[in-house]
Amino acid sequence: MPSSDQTPGPLRLTYSQLGERLGISADAARKRAERAGWDVVRDNKGRPFVLVGLTELDMLSSHVRTSSGRSLDGRGHPSDASGHHPDDVLRERGQQLELRLAAAETLVAELPQLRDKLTEAQEQVAEVRVRAATAEAQVTELRERMAREEARLQATIDHERAVAAELRQILARPWWRRWWPAGGS
Repeated sequence: MPSSDQTPGPLRLTYSQLGERLGISADAARKRAERAGWDVVRDNKGRPFVLVGLTELDMLSSHVRTSSGRSLDGRGHPSDASGHHPDDVLRERGQQLELRLAAAETLVAELPQLRDKLTEAQEQVAEVRVRAATAEAQVTELRERMAREEARLQATIDHERAVAAELRQILARPWWRRWWPAGGS
């Protein structure tokens, strides 16, 4: 038997045993063990066991469920699963709803301004689209001009190359033949 100054070690319980002690299902006990960060060990057959301190288990099991599904705290007063009195829970939920309502009212008040901003943004988008279409037309026109100018320059280059080739032929002849046409004496 342990002495009074020693604290007992953690209990080794299966999920179903833990669930029975807490008044919840085995699956809910598994989730509770995960959330609480309790160690889980497996035996040689691979069955999981939860290591729970006795004080933690006593604190959790002080909330006993009645046959109607309602929970009673240690003094016999109704409470929810977290141990809060229903009035406190309702008050807290009411405050949360009031905050949500205030946020919703703020959004409703901002709605006309947001609609105006949306209308402005849509008008700006329409203007940008018109500018983009105009710019696209200008780009197409410039490309056509470049193609025409490129064709004209290519024709000029071809003509100048022909003239240069003709001059090279003339310069390749001896000087006296340059004065008289070919075939002349």
